Amino acid sequence: MNVPPKILVVDDTPRNVKLIADLLEATGYTAGTAANGTEALARLDEEDWDLVLLDVIMPDLSGYEVCQAIRRKPATRLLPVVMVTALDPDEERIKGIEAGADDFLPKPVKTEELLARVRSLLRIKELHDTVNAIITLKNSGKAEEAEREFQKIKSISDNIIALLDSLEKKVKAGG
Repeated sequence: MNVPPKILVVDDTPRNVKLIADLLEATGYTAGTAANGTEALARLDEEDWDLVLLDVIMPDLSGYEVCQAIRRKPATRLLPVVMVTALDPDEERIKGIEAGADDFLPKPVKTEELLARVRSLLRIKELHDTVNAIITLKNSGKAEEAEREFQKIKSISDNIIALLDSLEKKVKAGG
């Protein structure tokens, strides 16, 4: 049985947190929540997460500051982070990417877009995790196991390409 990916939803607006967490759980993910940046960083220290959905404007630490803190820690530096904000999308996207975010979603969040971006980033994370496993296996002299893991990478990359093609077609079709 596969363990569902764990996604940390960080927002100081309880309604936003509940809507996104409920959507993720209804889709088969495990969702955890944090009401501010300090709580988010504590949760990231306590547990392993697969992805973070991070509000930009929060009272204690901004989403940018939280994202920068995530990138400074070796254990979380490659953790996928999606910035979510109601501010000007173009301006905030640049700030988010400069802070180390992997992706950006404007509010109000569109369900289909959120889920597509989550799936895409989780596939990339799985690819990264598999590459690390292959390196570990290869370094320990387990070539056959490393080859099996390499085949997983090929399958994941094929899935990512198919997802990106699907998203591109939807965007071109206006939906």
